Amino acid sequence: MGALDLPPVQGTFVFVRGFLDLRRALRYLTGWIDEGHSMTPLRITYLALTVIGTVLPMSYFVAWFRDNNWDLGLMVSTAWHANAATSGLVYDLTIAAVALTIWIIAEARIRRDWLSLIAIPATYCIGVSCGLPLYLFLRSRKQV
Repeated sequence: MGALDLPPVQGTFVFVRGFLDLRRALRYLTGWIDEGHSMTPLRITYLALTVIGTVLPMSYFVAWFRDNNWDLGLMVSTAWHANAATSGLVYDLTIAAVALTIWIIAEARIRRDWLSLIAIPATYCIGVSCGLPLYLFLRSRKQV
């Protein structure tokens, strides 16, 4: 299995239809999300990373949960601490999520940008790989 190959997940299909379809989909999404504001290449990159940071980790989580009868307790007790490497990653990502949360709250209060708070549940329900680029996407929009 190559470095970028997804694990075989029954019932899950990943379609990549090329760069033009991705651009068209992002144009549609950004027009819906960010109506009337400029979409710079950097903002498009943040949005693409948000989508990738949601889909890729969730494909692994859903596959694991399906194989283990959707048991969250089993994931916390065994999978998160299966060995020293996974324990280190769990603590690393937990500290990163807490730091990101503090940053989002502090900046939301200063900038009065309450919409950016949506990145906090995205961080804890999906992961830092979704929450951080989502926050950067929201933070980079023009203030009204």
